Amino acid sequence: MGVDELRKAIDELRQAIDEADQQIIAALKRRAEAARRIGELKAAEGRVAFAPDREAAIMRRLALADVAPLPNDALQAIYVEIISGCLALEQPLRVAYLGPQFTFSHQAVVARFGRSACAVPCPSVDDAINAVAAGQASLAMVPVENSTEGPVGITFDCLVDRELPVVGEFYLPVHHTLLGKGPMEGIEEVYSHPQVLAQCRRWLAHNLPTATLVPASSSAAAAQMAAESETRAAIAPAEAGHAGGLRVLAENTHDEPGNRTRFWIIGGSPPPPTGKDKTSLAIATRHRSGALHEALEPFRRHNLNMTMIHSRPMRGRTWEYLFFIDFQGHADEAAAALDGLRELCAMLKVLGSYPEAD
Repeated sequence: MGVDELRKAIDELRQAIDEADQQIIAALKRRAEAARRIGELKAAEGRVAFAPDREAAIMRRLALADVAPLPNDALQAIYVEIISGCLALEQPLRVAYLGPQFTFSHQAVVARFGRSACAVPCPSVDDAINAVAAGQASLAMVPVENSTEGPVGITFDCLVDRELPVVGEFYLPVHHTLLGKGPMEGIEEVYSHPQVLAQCRRWLAHNLPTATLVPASSSAAAAQMAAESETRAAIAPAEAGHAGGLRVLAENTHDEPGNRTRFWIIGGSPPPPTGKDKTSLAIATRHRSGALHEALEPFRRHNLNMTMIHSRPMRGRTWEYLFFIDFQGHADEAAAALDGLRELCAMLKVLGSYPEAD
């Protein structure tokens, strides 16, 4: 193909792209106008704009779409931002999270709700949930468990005492990075959130065996503290170190490949069944031999698949425990099992039913 023919072929393809862009823009305008109108109708009824069941249906439909040669993951990422922009037209979505900016919780907010959502940093998980209870945020995005280190106990403790529902879940791939101002061989202290330090325990023991590990309220706060001295380092997202002038000293410091953190979305209205849901419970068994075994029987009898069980000490009750359980299915469709479970337990609280994340 000659130069002129090549230029003509490229020009024709670019014209096709321009025409497709115009069609996409026109479709986005129609979508945005429909979303704005939905927002007006919801506002008239005092309803929250966020509808996790509706978003789950959209994403599952997109997962089946054939958009080759465009990767399906790219299509879903594009739609996160489209939905985010349309939600902002319906009602400004304020999402509270464990701050400051650039924590993994902040990354989860952006990845799940897009850049049109207003991310509200809070000093603790408790404060993020309180922000929803006080009406200062629409939702909270809080970590609940990590694939390496297991449950985040404070999140469970906070939800037992509140009447805010879990309305969604989100999985964030986590890649830990060692940040610092000075050379790695001069590092004397490493700062990060306790969960993060635990996820990097073996790497730290091998690469920085003499360094003191210092817990921080968050990974981003750790980066701020590390910026105060060349003998300090932090394990945090790379973005957290930019403002403090930190350099990347090592990447992928986590011990286990495929490291992921699961988040709960707290607040709003409980979603209806979608056909692929998960339910989270808190139960207290009666204080007698075999009580937990008895409490698990309704799950077997009603063919409910448990995906998590975790115990936490009960506040003010020495050596007594709450059990947190996840099972596949929606509470509305498992009423018989829950009724049977309630008869066997001293306490049962449904924390929420929500679309199961892939």
